[in-house]
Amino acid sequence: MGNFMTNESTFGRLMTKCGTIIVINILFAVCCIPFFTVGAAAAGMYNAVFELIRAEDKARRACTTAEINPLKAFGRGLVKYGLKGTILWLGFVGIMIVGVTNLQICQAAGGFLLIVSAGVIAVMICTVVLFALSLPVMASARENMNSLKEILMQAAWTAILHPLRSFSALLLTVLPLSVIYLDEVNRPTYAFIGTFFGFALLAYIVGKILQPAFAAPSEGNSESEECTRPRGRNPFARMLSERKAKKYLL
Repeated sequence: MGNFMTNESTFGRLMTKCGTIIVINILFAVCCIPFFTVGAAAAGMYNAVFELIRAEDKARRACTTAEINPLKAFGRGLVKYGLKGTILWLGFVGIMIVGVTNLQICQAAGGFLLIVSAGVIAVMICTVVLFALSLPVMASARENMNSLKEILMQAAWTAILHPLRSFSALLLTVLPLSVIYLDEVNRPTYAFIGTFFGFALLAYIVGKILQPAFAAPSEGNSESEECTRPRGRNPFARMLSERKAKKYLL
């Protein structure tokens, strides 16, 4: 029972990770209260999440427990990527507002403008993809990207070179928000889950999906460098092995 409650046990590592994700999510929810700071808050959240993922990789190779300070990791993300995240967020909102307005005009006018509306929809879809991937791309960079152009180009190349991972990350980002928007009855429940741990948990899953695409070649073989962590034996397996030993000895 003592080993079960230690930080090095599976349960201890799981509880440490859950606590870290909850703290990151609460920080994200608080920083999203002003509407225009959503991009900066998301950048801080993704930076903390990727620091946690990298700490887990190092801890797995060193046979230790992954621990980060979520408050400091979130703050580092705000300092490094807050301004860029805000610009990306405001640009995304602006393009979506203009796109929705153009769609309404095209549908009301009809005729040739209905064909133009297809191009507007395509631009809006590309905008969603680039914005959804640009934040994890920016936060996963080992070195600061100098310009928004580099971030957007890297996000576009990620979508092209890793379509399955990008689609999975996009689905996890867009689908929950769509459900919250469409399901008015259960919206308070979704809001509570999102405020407590939902957004950071989704960001963590997205980070785990995209991390292999961002990892350096030398990091690709990290699994082969894992040490063999001594694990406690299952009590049921130990009981069965003792019975077998008694059987053969008798």
